[in-house]
Amino acid sequence: MKFECTEVAKCRQKITVEVPAEKVDAAFDELYNELRDNAQVKGFRKGHTPRKLLEKKFSKVAANDVRSKLFQDSFLECLKENDISPLGDPDLKVEDLEAKPGEPFGYTTEVDVRPKFELPEYKKLALTEKVVPVTDAEIDEQLGKMRQAFAEYNPTEEACAENDMLEVDVVAKAGEEEIVNETGQRLRVSGEMLFGMECKELVKTLVGAKAGTEKKIELTLPDTFYKEELRGQKAKISLKVNQVLKAELPEVNQQFAQKFGIETVDELKSRIRGNIEAERSTESRRELEEAAKAALLEKVSFDLPEEFLKRQINTNLMRSKMQMARMGATKEFLGEKAAELEKSTAENTEKDIRWMIVSDAIADKEEFEVTEQEIQRHLEMLANYYRTTPAKMFKQIQESNGLAAMISEIRDIKVLNCIMNEAEITKAEVAG
Repeated sequence: MKFECTEVAKCRQKITVEVPAEKVDAAFDELYNELRDNAQVKGFRKGHTPRKLLEKKFSKVAANDVRSKLFQDSFLECLKENDISPLGDPDLKVEDLEAKPGEPFGYTTEVDVRPKFELPEYKKLALTEKVVPVTDAEIDEQLGKMRQAFAEYNPTEEACAENDMLEVDVVAKAGEEEIVNETGQRLRVSGEMLFGMECKELVKTLVGAKAGTEKKIELTLPDTFYKEELRGQKAKISLKVNQVLKAELPEVNQQFAQKFGIETVDELKSRIRGNIEAERSTESRRELEEAAKAALLEKVSFDLPEEFLKRQINTNLMRSKMQMARMGATKEFLGEKAAELEKSTAENTEKDIRWMIVSDAIADKEEFEVTEQEIQRHLEMLANYYRTTPAKMFKQIQESNGLAAMISEIRDIKVLNCIMNEAEITKAEVAG
């Protein structure tokens, strides 16, 4: 086979391949021999169908199969012989190529390639872990939230306070169209959500309300609103307060602790402390990993293929906008944040690609392989998170062509574990 590789841009190679006619003929011979052994053709026993008849019956299928095999084998051999590690697929449609008996098979394509660089020392990194002790005030705050979850609400003549409940009649209009008309709805005065719609002024507006009063709120209908033609429009909401329900919180005593399967208040507080410490430990690990990544990326310098980077940025930008829209961001908001979002997406995408390249280089040096057992454990973890079964999780990943990405993610986890296990970590206690 003949290969010609030329750098046409930073980290981009033009590749020309020619497979000689004798190799093309050998590929056709091999395929027709397999067909003769396996094809069921009327009037002939398996293994005895004449080649001419096979060619007449299966020529199109044979040409497609040979084309695919010749391309895959020759492309991989070219990459190996020229020490090229691609980023993404080549710019070529295999179905546009043609393989014919007695003729050479060839093609020219371009592919983005991984940059070559010297891998820095990634073990014994000096890192600082910030340790934030859990305070009694934080435990009391968590206890307050737990008490709120078991609150009883009773009618009162007092004005509404935060975390109280209101029973209201609701009328909402977008322009002249009435979109909500409900009576006797219960509404907790907390947070920033009003019947599934973002309302930052909710608590400020409703605190102080009494039975018989009417409160008005204006908000923008989210991009997820059930009527598409009204999305992004202003809605005026009228809330007539029928009664105020005062939140009565349970005492923190042994009976309260037993609601959580714990015998004493001290044990309950100890459980809360442990949970907060576990959350902080997880966050601390994430921060240390990010610090390790940043430290290593500072030690390397290499170019990235420009077109590949642009494609990844555009893909991630579109994904971010779609996600924000699903969370209720309006077109006006996305327009206002466009420049900021584009800048942050570009920076994060480039950083992620650079880390992927460094991580892969470490995995190759350490000869990390992903075993079936590791894939199964990862599937079980994902299934548990998404509340499904490992089998269904695997099916979803296969259908979205995400198996390679999952294997890459597992390798990256192994790389970070390798780095963190060898790192020299200094703990520094800081105030929360």
